Amino acid sequence: MVSAESKAQIQTPTEAKDYLPMSEVDEKPTFPGGINEFYKFIQANYQTPKVQGLEGKLYMTFVIEKDGSVTGVKTLRDIGYGTGDEAVRVLAKFS
Repeated sequence: MVSAESKAQIQTPTEAKDYLPMSEVDEKPTFPGGINEFYKFIQANYQTPKVQGLEGKLYMTFVIEKDGSVTGVKTLRDIGYGTGDEAVRVLAKFS
C-alpha cells in the first residue's frame, strides 16, 4: 500500500496562489467517503511492480487546492522499480 501525506506549502503574498500551513487551514481536506475510501482507491489503481520481495514505503508530497484538485505531486522517496512514478500517476488522477 502507498503511504501518502499532504503538506500545504507557504508562499509569499506576492505569488499567485495562497497557501496556508495545514495547522492554519479552517477545513482540512477529506477524501469523499473518508480515509478508508482513499486507501481503497489507491489499492484499486496502484499497480505494484512484479518484483519478488519488493516491500517498503513511498513518501509523496502534494497540494490539495481549494477546488479539491491535486497539484504538485512529487516523490520524496521510493523503493525503486518505478514505484514513485506509479504513485505520481495514481495521485494525478485527482487533478
